[in-house]
Amino acid sequence: MMVPPEQSVGAARIKARTSTGLVVDAAVAFRFRREDFDAVAGKFVRGLHYHRTGTPLPVTSKVIAFDPPPEVMKEAAQLPGGSLSDGLL
Repeated sequence: MMVPPEQSVGAARIKARTSTGLVVDAAVAFRFRREDFDAVAGKFVRGLHYHRTGTPLPVTSKVIAFDPPPEVMKEAAQLPGGSLSDGLL
């Protein structure tokens, strides 16, 4: 999958040909299956929970990754430390 460079800061760049034949710079991006993304997010959440509490998260706990709405992220910037993670800590 290719996306415009301004949408993927830090990604590798390649020359790509558009459907009209124009050669442009494009960033390389990957699209993950939803279940794989949730599994990786769950692994991080379980690891962080264990690191902070010293106890494993119950196996029955369901972890689902999501993109918070922009208004939530705007409010999170007002939390101590300026990020949602620091505010929840």
